[in-house]
Amino acid sequence: MAPNQSIVRSEVSAEIERLYFRSGTADRTVTLLEDPMMRLVWIALVMAALASCRDYDFQSRLTDQDGLVPPDQFARYGREQAQEIAIAREYARAHTGSSRADREKQAEAAVSYARTLPDVTDIQADPLGYRITIHFRSGWLTMVNPIDDGKAGGETPGLPTVAGTGR
Repeated sequence: MAPNQSIVRSEVSAEIERLYFRSGTADRTVTLLEDPMMRLVWIALVMAALASCRDYDFQSRLTDQDGLVPPDQFARYGREQAQEIAIAREYARAHTGSSRADREKQAEAAVSYARTLPDVTDIQADPLGYRITIHFRSGWLTMVNPIDDGKAGGETPGLPTVAGTGR
């Protein structure tokens, strides 16, 4: 690097520092962190950044039923919808904790229950994502999250009474 380039770079960096990181008059220069108003701005920015960090509690957001059709009403739409709601309710009833092993047990309990239903042909669980994918005999493919409304799967209206083949 030529000597002239280093002088130009140092002058440019000094000018940038003067413009962006210092304020005040020529006789008194104050850095932005020493200025009480700017310190408050920086603190507010840091607090806003920390407040915007999400927690990793996905279950509360995924199982929230606010704004959705009530489960009993949705179950009355048809035979497969009733089975879907029953599986989701059993998925929620099996909740014991939030560890990986607890989530896998919860999903396995829901899968076991779903295999007793007559129209379920295939079921895949994603325990870490709080969802179960269900494939019905008619070809309908759907996904359920746990529905924690205090009811058991067997209490779902419209649920068929014939047991499945245990697939």
